[in-house]
Amino acid sequence: GALERVGARISGHDFQDDGLTIKRNRPLVELFNDHKTAYWVVSAGVYETAPKKYVAMKKGDYGRYAEELRTMTSAPVVGQGGIRSIRQGGALIRSGQADIFGMAQALLADPLILQKTLAGEGGGVAECIECGRCKYLKRVDLTFDCLVKEGYHPPDMDALACRVSPEGIARETPDRPLDLPRRRRIHPVGHV
Repeated sequence: GALERVGARISGHDFQDDGLTIKRNRPLVELFNDHKTAYWVVSAGVYETAPKKYVAMKKGDYGRYAEELRTMTSAPVVGQGGIRSIRQGGALIRSGQADIFGMAQALLADPLILQKTLAGEGGGVAECIECGRCKYLKRVDLTFDCLVKEGYHPPDMDALACRVSPEGIARETPDRPLDLPRRRRIHPVGHV
C-alpha cells in the first residue's frame, strides 16, 4: 500500500463541541486502512483545550481512545499519554488497549528508565515530578533541561542554545531566511 511506511497520529477527542473523536475519525481511519498505514498514534486535545487533555491522561482516557481505534484497524496502535513507567506501558498492552506504548515525560525524567527496569532496578528509576516544564504550552524556547536530577540535561546548554536559537539556525542555514520571534532561554532556575 501507499502508506505502508507511514504512521498516522489521530485525535481521540478534541474536548470541543463537535470536535474530533475516534468515531468521527472513522472515515479517515478507513481511508488510511485502505492504503495500509504502518501504525497509529492516538493523541487528544488541541491547543485551546490542553488543560482537559492532561486531565484525560491522568484518568486513563488515552488508553480507551487507543482501544477504540484498535477496533477499527489492523495496523498497530501506539498508546501514550501520561505513561510513567515501563510496567504501566506493559499493562496498557496486556489489557489489549494498545499494541505498543510511547512515553515522553518518563524518559525525560530518567533517560535510563528502560535499562534500569530491564536490569530489575525499577525502584531506582527517577520519577517525573510533573512540574509541567516540558509541556509544549509552557515552553518558551527550543532548549530544555529537566528539573529532575537524573533527568535529561543537554551536555552543553550554551552550545545547544546557540544551535537552536533563531540566530544559530540562521548562521547554519544562511540561504534560508527565518522569520522567528526571539525566544527566552530556559535555565534550571527559571527564565532569563
